Amino acid sequence: MGQAPDGSQVGEFGEQGLPFIQGSGEFGVKHPKSQLRCLNPPRIGERNSLLISVRAPVGDTNIADVDYCIGRGLAAIGFKQYPEALAVAVLQRFGTALHRVAQGTTFAAIGKADLRSLLVPAIPASDARKIARILYTLDTQIERTQDLRAKLEQVKEGLLHDLLTRGVDENGELRPSPEEAPELYKASPLGLIPEAWEIRRGEDLCERIEVGIVIRPTQYYATSGIPILRSANVRQEGIDLGNLIYMTPRSHAELAKSAVSPGDLVTVRTGYPGTTAVIPKSLESANVVDLIISRPKRGIDSNYLAIWVNSPLGKDQVLSAQGGLAQQHFNVGEMKKLLVALPATEEQSAIVGTVAAYTDRIFREVASLRAMQAIRSGLMDDLLTGRVRVTPLLEREAAAVS
Repeated sequence: MGQAPDGSQVGEFGEQGLPFIQGSGEFGVKHPKSQLRCLNPPRIGERNSLLISVRAPVGDTNIADVDYCIGRGLAAIGFKQYPEALAVAVLQRFGTALHRVAQGTTFAAIGKADLRSLLVPAIPASDARKIARILYTLDTQIERTQDLRAKLEQVKEGLLHDLLTRGVDENGELRPSPEEAPELYKASPLGLIPEAWEIRRGEDLCERIEVGIVIRPTQYYATSGIPILRSANVRQEGIDLGNLIYMTPRSHAELAKSAVSPGDLVTVRTGYPGTTAVIPKSLESANVVDLIISRPKRGIDSNYLAIWVNSPLGKDQVLSAQGGLAQQHFNVGEMKKLLVALPATEEQSAIVGTVAAYTDRIFREVASLRAMQAIRSGLMDDLLTGRVRVTPLLEREAAAVS
């Protein structure tokens, strides 16, 4: 079990001591990511041991890739005969019993006795090795997909900055940078922008900017009818139609001021202010609660405007308008004053298309990742309960996934 070290022994000590992790907040996809080191560690999670969170959230696991000093939020477990990949799977599958124990405690925590008494299957060594190889194969491919997704996100972020500051030429290629071709750019309140672009305010680009229902919205809720969008339904990637609530068609007609149509933008006011999505064509009619509604004028691409508001160039203005405090309200007034670097309509569409291509590729990787995680989850459950035994065919099929 982990133990809190003396505070004077923890700090940025270069290569001295051991890396220190206090709890699961420092867990990575597979291995921890420590920022501090401990000179005289009172408890050590040895390399290749499983690190498990023993305080809320109980049960999260990582693998120690080196020796770590572990704090009170963690415990280290070393299995006698299970290879690493199998040990992780065993805890993931059977460690759910620890959650039930934790729920019965004051601070949602478990102790050494709880870990020692956890029941897990005694899998024969030969089977354990085979199961571990299958799980390792799947885990490796899942890690690769996660890494690829992260790299694509980084590429998209850099590309997005270039697209919104340099734009694209008539051939659909990024313009040369200001350093390479300064004559193509001009100064603006947002920095250098392409010569043909304009800086416009939100109110100049939209024929409508107003807020949805804010006074006692629950009085309009119904079990079916017209969808109501809330902050939880607004994602940068688009409208999330899960967990919808509804209002009657009659209420919707009475509250026409807060109704939205395909092509409108909805923007979060509180929590993650500035997060914006475009109402899709599939959502023919809807109403909104506590969201800013913006309806772009002719010649303004809704998706371009949403990309701009969601980008750091837009979000920085959102936070600046609130004094940097993300929990304050982002209001209609700030949306109207938001500055947007605006290219011609054709260039807006070209930028949207480029961003969409990268977004689609990321979505494909996410779908692939979820499919592999589902395969792993189902296979892990079958193998660890003995419902399915390892055969040469199963090993080949698992290898084929990677």
